[in-house]
Amino acid sequence: WERGDIDGLVAGFTDDASYIDMPLPPRHGLPAIRAYIERIFSAFSVRIETLRIASSGNIVFTERVDHLRINDGSRPSPPKRPARHAKSRHCDSRKWFLKFYS
Repeated sequence: WERGDIDGLVAGFTDDASYIDMPLPPRHGLPAIRAYIERIFSAFSVRIETLRIASSGNIVFTERVDHLRINDGSRPSPPKRPARHAKSRHCDSRKWFLKFYS
């Protein structure tokens, strides 16, 4: 995320992946996920701070803080995000926004 490597990020998703950024509608499939990530990078600089990672089977939960800088310098609330993985690639992702700022 910090490098802004869209190709590298999209390569981590399966072809039939879903990316769900609550409360927005889900993005299904690589073209929709790519378009969403491109929009993120057009509006924000991104740094992700991973605090903890836990897994069970193909379910992975990351406790993390997403540091997003909007072009005007302000910051939105950081999300928590559980994700489900298949063969080490994302196949489902959800974010729940918290009511605090980092």
